Amino acid sequence: CAQRGLLPLHASCVAIGGRAVAFSGVSGAGKSTLAAAFHRQGYPVLSDDVTVVDVEAPGGPLVLPSFPRIKLWRNVMDALALSRDGLERSRAELERFHLPLGKEFQTEPLPLAAIYHLAEDRLPDLGGRIERLNSLTAIHSVETSVYRLKVARRLLGSVRLFRMLALVAAATPSHMLSRRLGQLGLDDLNSQVTVLAARNGGGSGERE
Repeated sequence: CAQRGLLPLHASCVAIGGRAVAFSGVSGAGKSTLAAAFHRQGYPVLSDDVTVVDVEAPGGPLVLPSFPRIKLWRNVMDALALSRDGLERSRAELERFHLPLGKEFQTEPLPLAAIYHLAEDRLPDLGGRIERLNSLTAIHSVETSVYRLKVARRLLGSVRLFRMLALVAAATPSHMLSRRLGQLGLDDLNSQVTVLAARNGGGSGERE
């Protein structure tokens, strides 16, 4: 991706209202879980784990579709009532399965409408918080979300990479989504999906 001048983010991405919404975070932050929850409610998915952005596309950053599957752990599939029958495993010894997306896979590129950076919320009385990031914080958050950042910096160069990050931060609202980790909570997850869909048009196509 970096050799092609594209920006790979460590993120999953879904289509809401004809636009792409990405969820970035470290491994285990819940990127695939959120994508699967949206998929379960009928929203198309563009990518799982790695989201590729054409930063310099005419009209603004554009997300390119990836592979038509989501990799999910067994407990997530059980909580979302998804069948594991006949599904391929990531590795034979892992309880992590490849869920094919079928018709719920977005095959065409979409403009990037928002990025939600997933973080752990350590406050016991909150089920999740969403905070809009200012420009400088957004640039830093997008930078930390770049997949294999050291490789991207080496191939793109620090100046070009910073320019790409600034373009994304200027064109795309970035938010911090804080939620409790290790406590899946299906009702809470569905509530977050509903809130996020509403914040990003939910089908209206209107920019927030």
